[in-house]
Amino acid sequence: VSLIGQRKFKDAYSQLKTIVTENPDDVLAYEALSRLCHERPEHFNEEPLYWLDRAVLNNPDSALAYIVRGAYLFKKDPAAAKTQFANAMCLDISSNETRLRLCTELINASMLDQAKEHLTVMHNDNISELGLWQAWAMYAIKLRDTAEMVRIADQGLEALANQKWDFMPIASELYIDGENFEKAAQCLDELDRQDVAPASVSYLRGLLWAK
Repeated sequence: VSLIGQRKFKDAYSQLKTIVTENPDDVLAYEALSRLCHERPEHFNEEPLYWLDRAVLNNPDSALAYIVRGAYLFKKDPAAAKTQFANAMCLDISSNETRLRLCTELINASMLDQAKEHLTVMHNDNISELGLWQAWAMYAIKLRDTAEMVRIADQGLEALANQKWDFMPIASELYIDGENFEKAAQCLDELDRQDVAPASVSYLRGLLWAK
């Protein structure tokens, strides 16, 4: 990641190839290789899908391998992507990271019933996890249910307590889209007082006024 940030793409690629050679179960390294091939095709010969296929080939029992391949395929072939997600759901998705990634990709694919099912499974044991509430927020926005947006904003702020500052910009957007403009304004005023995410607050305040 540091090398990519320095625009040393070939060095990053070499390091990632070493990682997957020495640790062929590191699925996210294959995904990083795929992303480099996708974003910098002038530097690399492999197609992005090559590395995602390798991830599945080397990790046939890894739900995450199917999830990341599905995430890439969704842009070009939604039906094929949904097959990948279905394959993942037949495997072990018990880790929070894997289940959250699955939820994110299910939401992106508009497979909302399945996403809600997995978010509900995680809910009670991970209620103070920011990632859970970020996924719930994605779900509510995709669902376009104003009452659900407000409910998730309310419950997320309450559950996160000391972490609420990281969630409050998201909650503000939920309140705006959920048409609870008073609560949105209260959140934005509180963020201003704490000098949290000023650029995001400015954008959200403009969005609030536009609504």
